[in-house]
Amino acid sequence: SSMKEGFARGLLSNEAGAGTSSFSHTSHYDSTRAPGASDIEKSHDIEEAKRAGVFGILEVFFDTLFLCPLTAFAVLLGTDLESFDGTLTEISKIFESYFGNFGPLLLFLSVGAFALSTVFCWYYYGKVSLEYIWGKQTAVVYSIFFFLIFAIGLLYNIPHIIFVTDTTLFFLSLISTSTVIKNRKIIKRI
Repeated sequence: SSMKEGFARGLLSNEAGAGTSSFSHTSHYDSTRAPGASDIEKSHDIEEAKRAGVFGILEVFFDTLFLCPLTAFAVLLGTDLESFDGTLTEISKIFESYFGNFGPLLLFLSVGAFALSTVFCWYYYGKVSLEYIWGKQTAVVYSIFFFLIFAIGLLYNIPHIIFVTDTTLFFLSLISTSTVIKNRKIIKRI
């Protein structure tokens, strides 16, 4: 159970394998550029792709090797694991014991920034995907649907929302992984 929970939280934390990073790290690419682009334009695209790749690596690095262990160490060192229920209130108390009155604020700002950036990113990923599949006219319908579901999600218990999120990321990972396996010969040539 703890292994499953750890993998699920890790996947939620950095979305490794879900296929979403390609959206955020290729958004700089100008797909309208004519096929006869100059060498300078092509060189610029290659440099931008390299820079985006480095940022992608750093994101996972800091998230996996810094943020997640920091929270885990705070929990392990700051509580009796027998009675730990994993709620944000309990984690807030742990942060308060280590960082004083600033601890809960630090946790609130971190969780808030993570949640807000996740909402914006997932909105963007869905919008880009649907525009690619069905055209730009789907953007308005998707926007209304997304924010309606977001508002409804605020009314549900967190465990239900986390279950839906975990399930969605699991299926995204299956799709992404199966696509990579299916196209491995093409990927090797690149």
